[in-house]
Amino acid sequence: QGMHALHYACGNQAAPSVIRVLLESAPSAAKAADPAGMLPAHYLAKWGPSSLSALDTLLAAHPDAVTSKAEGGITALDMAKEGDYPEREEVIEALEGLLNKGKAKPAARGAPRLEPGTPKPSSALPRPSGPPSTPTGGRPPGRA
Repeated sequence: QGMHALHYACGNQAAPSVIRVLLESAPSAAKAADPAGMLPAHYLAKWGPSSLSALDTLLAAHPDAVTSKAEGGITALDMAKEGDYPEREEVIEALEGLLNKGKAKPAARGAPRLEPGTPKPSSALPRPSGPPSTPTGGRPPGRA
């Protein structure tokens, strides 16, 4: 119902290898918006990556995700700014680099450089949990 496994993986700090496998099996999922217009990049930026290479893997698959806007004009950068996780500042720096410098400083050493876009700040949306048709915004079962 509008969400792919990649949305859930990105909203639950999946390992880069999981994100890579999901992208290999469904490359279009990186560009797929959920019912609120959020891409997997929005989820990863809001809830944080398991490692910074997860961000690089996702953005390499869909560099334009950094400028994509969900309902209300919310970008992945907006989500990252409202996030609360250890890599938050590095994620913000990587996303801002994509938007402001024409070439981003990769979040992880050795990651590909990506093209920029133009942001329009707003506020954040909830994390995925529950069945795809009813995201609740709460932490999924089994998460602390």
